[in-house]
Amino acid sequence: MHETKTTEPIRVSITVRCPVERAFRVFTEEPSTWWPMRSHSIGEERVASVVMEGRVGGRIYEVADDGSEAEWGVFRVWDPPNRIEYDWNPNPERSVYTYVVTTFEPVEGGTLVSLEHRSWEQLGEEAERVRTSYASDGGWPLVLSQFARAAGDVDDATAR
Repeated sequence: MHETKTTEPIRVSITVRCPVERAFRVFTEEPSTWWPMRSHSIGEERVASVVMEGRVGGRIYEVADDGSEAEWGVFRVWDPPNRIEYDWNPNPERSVYTYVVTTFEPVEGGTLVSLEHRSWEQLGEEAERVRTSYASDGGWPLVLSQFARAAGDVDDATAR
């Protein structure tokens, strides 16, 4: 019997000084205001916007300046303003998806946004290398800090 090794999820959280509804709205309806498109996209300097289609089955994708699209993921859970879950493709050259859960929880003074990125074992031999890049300061911690600046003031960002 072949046993698949499970790779530890990445867990990143950040507290923003805004209500849950605003945090959820900025995250899902305004990703072009905070996503680091030049460094974290397929088209890099050609990317004009990032779109999240707010519904189960809705896509997450980038739109280039020529109107072409590149898909990043697909929503599996859409529960505003509390939770979203989505398949995520960390490698545009392959259609192999990992899984991301993002929650929005009211806390004193704002909203705790927690992201868990898992199912790295789907990537096979490249799993640990790709996971390491997402866990680094230039990965999800950077993305969430950019989001926090757009949504409101940031208190803390931690990657565990």
